[in-house]
Amino acid sequence: MVGGTGKPDQWWRWGDRHRSFPPARAERVRRYLSERLQTGTSLAPPPVAQGPIPPSILRESRLKGLPGFSVDPEDRLRHSVGRSYYDLLAARRGSVEHLTEAVVTPRTNEEVETVLRTAEAEDLAVIPWGGGTSVVGGVTPLKGEHRAAVTLSLERMSAPLWVDASSRLARFECGILGPALETHLAGHGLTLGHYPQSFEFSTLGGWIASRSSGQSSSLYGDLAHNVRGLKVVTPLGAMDWEHPVEEATGPTLESLLVGSEGTFGVITEATLSLAAVPSHSVYHGFLLKDWESGCEFLRDVARLPYPPAVIRLSDPEETALSLVGREPPSALRGTLEKKVMDFRGIAPGKACLGFLGFEGPRDLVEGGWRAAGAILRSYRGLDAGEGAGEAWKKERFLLPYLRDYLMEYGFMTETLETGCSWKNLGPLYRALTQKLERAASSLGTKAFVGTHLSHALPTGACLYVTLLAPQPPNEFLEPLQSLKRAAMEAITENHGSLSHHHGIGTLHRPWTRQRDSPAVLDTLSAVKRTVDPKGIMNPGKTLPQKEDRR
Repeated sequence: MVGGTGKPDQWWRWGDRHRSFPPARAERVRRYLSERLQTGTSLAPPPVAQGPIPPSILRESRLKGLPGFSVDPEDRLRHSVGRSYYDLLAARRGSVEHLTEAVVTPRTNEEVETVLRTAEAEDLAVIPWGGGTSVVGGVTPLKGEHRAAVTLSLERMSAPLWVDASSRLARFECGILGPALETHLAGHGLTLGHYPQSFEFSTLGGWIASRSSGQSSSLYGDLAHNVRGLKVVTPLGAMDWEHPVEEATGPTLESLLVGSEGTFGVITEATLSLAAVPSHSVYHGFLLKDWESGCEFLRDVARLPYPPAVIRLSDPEETALSLVGREPPSALRGTLEKKVMDFRGIAPGKACLGFLGFEGPRDLVEGGWRAAGAILRSYRGLDAGEGAGEAWKKERFLLPYLRDYLMEYGFMTETLETGCSWKNLGPLYRALTQKLERAASSLGTKAFVGTHLSHALPTGACLYVTLLAPQPPNEFLEPLQSLKRAAMEAITENHGSLSHHHGIGTLHRPWTRQRDSPAVLDTLSAVKRTVDPKGIMNPGKTLPQKEDRR
């Protein structure tokens, strides 16, 4: 079990070993994909196996005098693997390339400072660790030009510090996990409203470091908008500030540290702006006749005076896969009888399934849904009812477990996401789909490419792409890199962001030179040299490296 900590308890899979995607539904998905991709079950990778781990070279480090110091092989392995497809497949194959040499779990800011001073003195890279759920290589223990890498876990710095209910502000230590944070706030009638898919196993510090965006961001905002104060321990020293309201006092460092992924320092405390726990919520599923009209519908909904918390639309490919995996199979299909679909002009091969979730005071929720319903009818869409919406809400944290099941049968299960303006959304969607399908074809295989739109705002939205393909049995790095390159080409050519809410890490870092001007990159590098003069903080992440081509 998770043991009350909320930490993923197996280093080679997602989440809690006692949870899984319902097996019968997972098997229907597998069979559907096998038929679509014309592959059998013979591609299953070998059983999870990890060979002997070399003894740590830091057994005699001065770090061992700190509480929580460990060179235990399983501790090191567990803290060397994130949760990207590449991470988990490497773990399953016993081929984890980069192993941290030690794990330290400080209890105080002073102990964090001691870790950083010792690391500088001993020429050690320091990799901050929250929940370890990065899917872009953000926690990979790269040592860079240093003697070794150590992982600094914030799991023992997870306390609520204070709550000011009258101001709707609260401060926490940044090792706190999502469920613990929300449980504490609920006791004061407050919520952060931040629910990334990793919510159960990720930390406040990780959210801030990766500039996270939750599934309810259309109402509650991205996390960067909620940060009202930070304490960051850097090799230069600790930085601490609070800004309960906006201030016109010149430039500040907050915007540089939010999203810095531990490359400047360790984010140990944060003050957050909050909202009242919603007294009422309504979640509905809906269907529209095609992707284009669905996107136009959500653009209009995002501009309502009181927008939904959750705005989501699957394209026809993801819709078909979603219906295969639902339980019971007929629950939603029963509302999609052919005569109804014909009446609405919805064809099964083009239909797009979506969800809207309104939260807040009853009058605003009911008024918001009435307005959204009127817009839905104007697009000749079909309201699939609250049952469909509540089913999605109930299972929204379950999908990563389906990835584990598909991996066991030899399916490559990569995801990526990007954001763009409404004007560029259509061209970017088409380019991503086409380039990924062509890239898979060039590898001699077929691919399933499904996309959903989420995090919709008046100016634009996020596209979240799921790529499923047979995994070559003897090679996995080059196919993954080929597909990633194809996706990044489509994104950069069509004005998309390198990442909407996953961060940069190592996987997106090579394209940062195409995103930012030399002056921007030079400024960020200058800040890095100032606060981290020896370059020990999470090297190889976020900021461009010498080997990255322009």
